[in-house]
Formats: sequence, structure tokens, C-alpha cells
Amino acid sequence: MNHRGPDHVGVYDRGNLLLVHFRLSILDLDPRSNQPFTSASRKNVCVYNGEIYNYKKNSR
Repeated sequence: MNHRGPDHVGVYDRGNLLLVHFRLSILDLDPRSNQPFTSASRKNVCVYNGEIYNYKKNSR
């Protein structure tokens, strides 16, 4: 990953909780996909390592 990217590094630090996510954007270049994901209230935080298969594409 060091020679290729990463395209985004996300960090969430709240005292005794530290979440770090390195992302290589191969298919999805949308910045809304950058992690960690946080809720509007910033009460909930999520990092996801994997790929979602068979998702429905937007029909527009």
C-alpha cells in the first residue's frame, strides 16, 4: 500500500478510543466513502473492512 497510496487516511480519536482507516480508492472515488463513518451527532462511529457484493445500483 505504501507504493500505491493510500488515497485517504481517516482518524477518530476520543480519549481511550482510536480508530484509523487507510483506504485505496480503486472503484469508488466518492469522498462520502471515506472512513471512519460518524453519525450526525458523532455519537456512533463505524469502520468497515470489506466489500459489499450484489448491491443495487441507483437506477437514475
